[in-house]
Amino acid sequence: MTELLVWDASSLHHAALADRLDVLHDLACGAPQRPWRHVTTAAVLDELSSHGFNSSAFGWLQTVHVDGIDELHCLVTW
Repeated sequence: MTELLVWDASSLHHAALADRLDVLHDLACGAPQRPWRHVTTAAVLDELSSHGFNSSAFGWLQTVHVDGIDELHCLVTW
């Protein structure tokens, strides 16, 4: 089973500032027998690009959309 790791801008921003996105990714990969799926939102990538970071540096992240009715219902419930 693949575990899910959702990324916000803070940790990505600081790792990018330190030019250590590779280390962050390596640390967050988990054990080979239990790989992690790394996701973020388009809003997070937009925020990072507004600070001058190229989105290609975050190629190991999958962009997920959270604007569907199911996601909005979960947000309201939360």
